[in-house]
Amino acid sequence: MDQMAADVRGLLSFLNIDQAVLVGLSMGGYIALAFYRNYPDAVRAMVLADTRASADTHEARRRRIDSADKAEKEGSRAIAEDMVPLLLGHTTTDTLPSIVERVRGVIQSNSPEGIAGAQRGMSTRRDSTYILPGIDFPVLIIVGSEDELTPPQEAESLRSGIPGARLRVIANAGHLSNLEQPEHFNAELIDFLESLE
Repeated sequence: MDQMAADVRGLLSFLNIDQAVLVGLSMGGYIALAFYRNYPDAVRAMVLADTRASADTHEARRRRIDSADKAEKEGSRAIAEDMVPLLLGHTTTDTLPSIVERVRGVIQSNSPEGIAGAQRGMSTRRDSTYILPGIDFPVLIIVGSEDELTPPQEAESLRSGIPGARLRVIANAGHLSNLEQPEHFNAELIDFLESLE
Protein backbone atom coordinates (compact mmCIF):
# COMPACT_ATOMS: atom_id res chain seq x y z
CA MET A 1 0.00 0.00 0.00
CA ASP A 2 2.87 2.37 0.78
CA GLN A 3 4.43 1.70 -2.62
CA MET A 4 1.15 2.44 -4.41
CA ALA A 5 0.74 5.60 -2.30
CA ALA A 6 4.24 6.63 -3.39
CA ASP A 7 3.23 6.04 -7.02
CA VAL A 8 0.21 8.35 -6.55
CA ARG A 9 2.48 10.96 -4.96
CA GLY A 10 4.87 10.69 -7.89
CA LEU A 11 2.04 11.19 -10.37
CA LEU A 12 0.77 14.25 -8.50
CA SER A 13 4.28 15.70 -8.47
CA PHE A 14 4.66 15.07 -12.21
CA LEU A 15 1.32 16.85 -12.79
CA ASN A 16 2.32 19.75 -10.48
CA ILE A 17 -0.61 19.07 -8.15
CA ASP A 18 0.18 20.11 -4.59
CA GLN A 19 -3.03 18.87 -2.97
CA ALA A 20 -5.69 16.43 -4.10
CA VAL A 21 -9.02 14.99 -3.06
CA LEU A 22 -8.34 11.28 -2.78
CA VAL A 23 -11.13 8.82 -3.53
CA GLY A 24 -10.38 5.25 -2.53
CA LEU A 25 -12.73 2.29 -2.77
CA SER A 26 -11.84 -1.03 -1.13
CA MET A 27 -8.06 -1.47 -1.60
CA GLY A 28 -8.04 2.12 -2.84
CA GLY A 29 -9.10 3.15 0.66
CA TYR A 30 -6.06 1.38 2.10
CA ILE A 31 -3.90 3.27 -0.38
CA ALA A 32 -5.57 6.61 0.43
CA LEU A 33 -4.92 6.10 4.14
CA ALA A 34 -1.30 5.13 3.43
CA PHE A 35 -0.99 8.24 1.27
CA TYR A 36 -2.26 10.43 4.11
CA ARG A 37 0.05 8.73 6.61
CA ASN A 38 3.08 9.40 4.38
CA TYR A 39 2.12 12.69 2.67
CA PRO A 40 -0.40 14.47 4.93
CA ASP A 41 0.15 17.92 3.43
CA ALA A 42 -0.83 16.65 -0.04
CA VAL A 43 -4.40 15.74 0.96
CA ARG A 44 -7.19 18.33 0.49
CA ALA A 45 -10.04 15.94 1.34
CA MET A 46 -10.78 12.23 1.18
CA VAL A 47 -13.52 9.81 0.22
CA LEU A 48 -13.27 6.34 1.76
CA ALA A 49 -15.69 3.92 0.14
CA ASP A 50 -16.34 0.32 1.16
CA THR A 51 -13.09 0.06 3.07
CA ARG A 52 -11.65 -0.07 6.59
CA ALA A 53 -8.74 1.40 8.54
CA SER A 54 -7.77 -1.68 10.54
CA ALA A 55 -5.23 -4.25 9.43
CA ASP A 56 -6.36 -7.75 8.55
CA THR A 57 -7.08 -10.17 11.35
CA HIS A 58 -5.04 -13.38 11.36
CA GLU A 59 -7.99 -15.20 9.77
CA ALA A 60 -8.46 -12.57 7.05
CA ARG A 61 -4.72 -12.58 6.34
CA ARG A 62 -4.80 -16.37 5.93
CA ARG A 63 -7.74 -16.09 3.49
CA ARG A 64 -5.84 -13.56 1.38
CA ILE A 65 -2.73 -15.75 1.25
CA ASP A 66 -4.86 -18.75 0.28
CA SER A 67 -6.50 -16.65 -2.44
CA ALA A 68 -3.09 -15.53 -3.72
CA ASP A 69 -1.91 -19.13 -3.88
CA LYS A 70 -5.12 -20.15 -5.65
CA ALA A 71 -4.72 -17.39 -8.23
CA GLU A 72 -1.22 -18.59 -9.07
CA LYS A 73 -2.28 -22.25 -9.26
CA GLU A 74 -5.74 -22.04 -10.84
CA GLY A 75 -5.81 -18.65 -12.59
CA SER A 76 -7.99 -15.56 -12.62
CA ARG A 77 -11.19 -17.40 -13.56
CA ALA A 78 -11.13 -19.36 -10.28
CA ILE A 79 -10.72 -16.15 -8.30
CA ALA A 80 -13.60 -14.53 -10.18
CA GLU A 81 -15.88 -17.39 -9.20
CA ASP A 82 -14.86 -16.97 -5.55
CA MET A 83 -14.98 -13.17 -5.46
CA VAL A 84 -18.04 -12.12 -7.43
CA PRO A 85 -20.52 -13.34 -4.77
CA LEU A 86 -18.48 -11.57 -2.07
CA LEU A 87 -18.08 -8.29 -3.93
CA LEU A 88 -21.66 -7.76 -5.03
CA GLY A 89 -24.77 -7.30 -2.94
CA HIS A 90 -27.67 -9.71 -3.26
CA THR A 91 -29.79 -7.06 -4.96
CA THR A 92 -27.21 -6.76 -7.73
CA THR A 93 -26.70 -10.49 -8.13
CA ASP A 94 -30.48 -11.01 -8.25
CA THR A 95 -31.42 -8.15 -10.57
CA LEU A 96 -28.40 -6.83 -12.50
CA PRO A 97 -26.78 -9.69 -14.47
CA SER A 98 -24.87 -7.23 -16.66
CA ILE A 99 -23.00 -5.92 -13.57
CA VAL A 100 -22.29 -9.46 -12.42
CA GLU A 101 -20.76 -10.28 -15.80
CA ARG A 102 -18.86 -7.00 -15.92
CA VAL A 103 -17.23 -7.64 -12.53
CA ARG A 104 -16.45 -11.23 -13.47
CA GLY A 105 -14.81 -9.96 -16.66
CA VAL A 106 -12.75 -7.35 -14.83
CA ILE A 107 -11.39 -9.94 -12.42
CA GLN A 108 -10.63 -12.42 -15.20
CA SER A 109 -8.80 -9.73 -17.19
CA ASN A 110 -6.22 -9.40 -14.41
CA SER A 111 -3.15 -11.58 -14.42
CA PRO A 112 -2.93 -14.27 -11.72
CA GLU A 113 0.35 -12.70 -10.61
CA GLY A 114 -1.31 -9.30 -10.22
CA ILE A 115 -4.17 -10.75 -8.20
CA ALA A 116 -1.74 -12.65 -5.99
CA GLY A 117 0.40 -9.56 -5.46
CA ALA A 118 -2.62 -7.45 -4.51
CA GLN A 119 -3.86 -10.08 -2.05
CA ARG A 120 -0.45 -10.41 -0.40
CA GLY A 121 -0.02 -6.64 -0.29
CA MET A 122 -3.37 -6.16 1.42
CA SER A 123 -2.61 -8.94 3.88
CA THR A 124 0.48 -7.14 5.18
CA ARG A 125 -0.86 -3.59 5.19
CA ARG A 126 -0.36 -1.47 8.29
CA ASP A 127 -3.15 -0.63 10.68
CA SER A 128 -4.34 2.94 10.08
CA THR A 129 -6.82 3.36 12.92
CA TYR A 130 -4.31 5.34 14.97
CA ILE A 131 -4.11 8.11 12.34
CA LEU A 132 -7.87 8.70 12.10
CA PRO A 133 -8.22 11.18 15.00
CA GLY A 134 -5.56 13.44 13.43
CA ILE A 135 -7.41 13.85 10.14
CA ASP A 136 -8.35 17.54 9.98
CA PHE A 137 -9.78 17.83 6.47
CA PRO A 138 -13.22 16.90 5.09
CA VAL A 139 -13.90 13.17 4.76
CA LEU A 140 -16.83 11.38 3.18
CA ILE A 141 -17.36 7.71 3.99
CA ILE A 142 -19.55 5.66 1.65
CA VAL A 143 -20.69 2.09 2.14
CA GLY A 144 -23.12 -0.22 0.42
CA SER A 145 -25.95 -1.36 2.67
CA GLU A 146 -25.32 -4.95 1.53
CA ASP A 147 -21.50 -4.84 1.75
CA GLU A 148 -20.40 -8.01 3.51
CA LEU A 149 -16.62 -7.51 3.11
CA THR A 150 -16.58 -4.11 4.83
CA PRO A 151 -20.08 -3.84 6.28
CA PRO A 152 -21.83 -0.65 7.40
CA GLN A 153 -20.58 -1.12 10.98
CA GLU A 154 -17.00 -0.80 9.63
CA ALA A 155 -18.00 2.46 7.95
CA GLU A 156 -19.55 3.64 11.21
CA SER A 157 -16.28 2.83 12.98
CA LEU A 158 -14.42 4.97 10.43
CA ARG A 159 -16.90 7.81 10.88
CA SER A 160 -16.54 7.63 14.66
CA GLY A 161 -12.76 7.72 14.37
CA ILE A 162 -12.49 10.74 12.07
CA PRO A 163 -13.62 14.09 13.49
CA GLY A 164 -16.43 15.60 11.41
CA ALA A 165 -16.56 12.79 8.85
CA ARG A 166 -19.80 12.27 6.93
CA LEU A 167 -21.25 8.82 6.36
CA ARG A 168 -23.54 7.90 3.47
CA VAL A 169 -25.05 4.44 3.01
CA ILE A 170 -25.89 3.37 -0.54
CA ALA A 171 -29.02 1.22 -0.55
CA ASN A 172 -29.11 -2.01 -2.55
CA ALA A 173 -25.33 -2.11 -3.05
CA GLY A 174 -22.58 -4.40 -1.87
CA HIS A 175 -18.82 -3.85 -1.78
CA LEU A 176 -18.71 -2.26 -5.23
CA SER A 177 -21.25 0.46 -4.52
CA ASN A 178 -19.86 2.66 -7.31
CA LEU A 179 -20.69 0.01 -9.93
CA GLU A 180 -23.85 -1.34 -8.35
CA GLN A 181 -25.58 2.00 -7.76
CA PRO A 182 -23.53 4.50 -9.81
CA GLU A 183 -26.11 7.29 -9.88
CA HIS A 184 -26.50 7.31 -6.11
CA PHE A 185 -22.74 6.94 -5.54
CA ASN A 186 -21.89 9.73 -7.98
CA ALA A 187 -24.54 12.03 -6.51
CA GLU A 188 -22.98 11.64 -3.05
CA LEU A 189 -19.51 12.20 -4.48
CA ILE A 190 -20.52 15.32 -6.42
CA ASP A 191 -22.34 16.75 -3.41
CA PHE A 192 -19.21 16.27 -1.30
CA LEU A 193 -16.90 17.78 -3.90
CA GLU A 194 -19.18 20.80 -4.34
CA SER A 195 -19.18 21.34 -0.57
CA LEU A 196 -15.39 21.83 -0.73
CA GLU A 197 -15.62 24.86 -3.03
